[in-house]
Amino acid sequence: RGPASIDFRAAIAALEWKHGDKDQATKIWQAACENIRSGQLREGGPLYDSCGDFTDIDWLTKIRRWPPRMADLMMSFLSESGLA
Repeated sequence: RGPASIDFRAAIAALEWKHGDKDQATKIWQAACENIRSGQLREGGPLYDSCGDFTDIDWLTKIRRWPPRMADLMMSFLSESGLA
């Protein structure tokens, strides 16, 4: 996936959170959620890969194929930050 993908940004946010940079993690996550529309096929159409999907560990590991450790980091980030 490219550097503008929501998966990339979500992973970076989770890693920033783990390393203690909570402000940066939150900024990255919010920017990804507001600016990247990876699953929108047409303007105004439904979103298929929205930020809400990242709260589902099964979706992360089975559909998006994140490694279990990264999926766990994402779950920790979302629950601890209150962004879930």
